[in-house]
Amino acid sequence: MRHLFRLSAGVPDPEDGSSAHGTASLTTILKLILGAAIITAPLYVVGEGFDVPHAGRVLLINGGTAIGAVMLLLLVRRGHGRLVSALTVWGLYALVSWLAATNGEPIHVNVVNFVVVLVLAHLLLDGRGVAIVTLACATAMVGIAYRQSLLTTGGQAGELFVEALVQFLPQFVLIALLLRVTSGRGKAALTPRTPAPR
Repeated sequence: MRHLFRLSAGVPDPEDGSSAHGTASLTTILKLILGAAIITAPLYVVGEGFDVPHAGRVLLINGGTAIGAVMLLLLVRRGHGRLVSALTVWGLYALVSWLAATNGEPIHVNVVNFVVVLVLAHLLLDGRGVAIVTLACATAMVGIAYRQSLLTTGGQAGELFVEALVQFLPQFVLIALLLRVTSGRGKAALTPRTPAPR
């Protein structure tokens, strides 16, 4: 069952030393997420205009993210690093997808949030997991773009959908490819080399 979970979530096996990430790195990532949730909360409330519904939404999102990060930190201390890696990436993916679908902004504005998910996937998951997350992010953005185009009036849904795709999909694919290349080089650089026999 655990092996099936690792396969579906893309979490590295314990024996895969090239893909495993230390507890210290995972803890640092979770602390950064916790700090970002706390620091950006007042900035979102003040910077985007204060009103009760908006403040409540910020409190729900940032407060929930902070609580989730604390709970994940506790799980890391209990030795559940692989589980936490998967929950961190997929939890953030779910949050980002929900925000992009409900904040009323064009999907290309939210591409940077999906890129953060992709970067975390490269840091915490293996190659299979990264590929699944990349596909999931692209599918979510295309689906949201299609939904937004259907909500427009004037019979221009198809044209607006294609325009939205052009605005975000090529850039996202390029970033995904660049991350894959640089991640591979980084892992290769960290791999010990066997001295050539003389």
